Amino acid sequence: MNYKTKKRVIVIGINHAGTSAVKIMLENYSDKVEVIGYDANDNISFLGCGISIWIKKGLKNSKVLFYSDALQLKKLGAKINMNHQLLSIDKENKTIQLKNVITNKIVTDHYDKLIVGIGSLPIAPPFSGINLNNILFSKFFHDAEKLVKASEDKNIKTIAIVGGGYIGVELAEALYARGKKIVLIDMLDRIMKNYYNETFTKQIEDTMCKKGLNLVFNEKIIGFLGDKNNNVTTVKTNKNTYNVDLVVLAVGFHPNTKLFKNILKLNTRGAIEVNKYMQTSDPDIYAIGDSVAIKNNFCKDCFDIALASNAVRTGIVAGINVANDNIYSFNGVQGSSALSVFGWKIGATGLSVNYAINHNINHKVVFHKSWDLPAFIANREKVMLQLIYDPQTRKILGAQICSKNNHSEVIYFFSLAILKGVTIDELQMIDLFFLPHFNTPLNFITAIGFKANNLHFTHKI
Repeated sequence: MNYKTKKRVIVIGINHAGTSAVKIMLENYSDKVEVIGYDANDNISFLGCGISIWIKKGLKNSKVLFYSDALQLKKLGAKINMNHQLLSIDKENKTIQLKNVITNKIVTDHYDKLIVGIGSLPIAPPFSGINLNNILFSKFFHDAEKLVKASEDKNIKTIAIVGGGYIGVELAEALYARGKKIVLIDMLDRIMKNYYNETFTKQIEDTMCKKGLNLVFNEKIIGFLGDKNNNVTTVKTNKNTYNVDLVVLAVGFHPNTKLFKNILKLNTRGAIEVNKYMQTSDPDIYAIGDSVAIKNNFCKDCFDIALASNAVRTGIVAGINVANDNIYSFNGVQGSSALSVFGWKIGATGLSVNYAINHNINHKVVFHKSWDLPAFIANREKVMLQLIYDPQTRKILGAQICSKNNHSEVIYFFSLAILKGVTIDELQMIDLFFLPHFNTPLNFITAIGFKANNLHFTHKI
């Protein structure tokens, strides 16, 4: 194909989603596209979910937390420009304007197709004193560097973590492992309330308390106080004050879409609305990753979920469709995730009870607890499984699992079950293998199907 007939594709933002888009295009359709990438950072494809591992394990080489780099993408044929901040988009003339943050030079570039993958930003609530020193976030590579340095600083003894979600709990474990005294503060009444059943989160909370972590619930942050050197010293809530040496804000993320407010159609949270091809309200602009509202199959709503797995999939879909004029449909997500903290392995997919209640979704819940392995297997543990289903259609809408043994693979199974509309009744006779090293003859997956139908069948081994 003649060079001039190739589509000129610009990818803005080259982290999980952007890297995936670049790779799928150039590894499969290099005869159809010319790819130019821009990113505001000096690195790409950083695994932010590995920050807690870096802190806890003391990784000597942070390079293992990157799965690609600019050189690799350049070898594929991409023109990659780091340290370039997006300033504006002229969709009528199909041009973008950027600033090189190192040289301050303003650059204008043109595209045939634009892929927006600028992701999300940590929420920075307007607390008084938020700009004091030693108040950190956990998102980007340079955030991680600061957190690792703090974990190694012997003068930092007490750390307040604001936010009891996934990131807050992971960081609490990692920093505790480095000998820090932890105060975890959340305005809700328990950790990970928006994701997991209280029965599950209580197991983790009990373990955290036994280890000496201070869990503070139902308190709102008012602000922070500092010393004469502007280092944070105190966290003020609506009920108490806490003396600290460092604060980590982990209260969530919001789509990084301020520049697109009057350019593309956004939802109420500011996420970019896309169709099944990851195409925005402008047919020549595609959007991917944390900045987009994607279809969630458990409730049929569209909203943003900041997960690397979702970002990678949306990047692949957009890359295929940009190169081939929309041939590949995105089938939505179930919001699947898992966590390994304080000796517990916990995973979820689909609808949570809290979401169902807050959005008036008709649902039923069935819960099952049993041993995961036969009595003659030494390392057996109790496993808890909860399913949420539609009482009318009987279709499974959500699943959660918790154990000290790893059963996270069950979440893969239930994610597919939600996508394909499997019913709670079909679990009773589903074909699952048995081997004592892995499960019991009637394991917890089939057992919960019986329980949902009030069928009693005692089977112990």
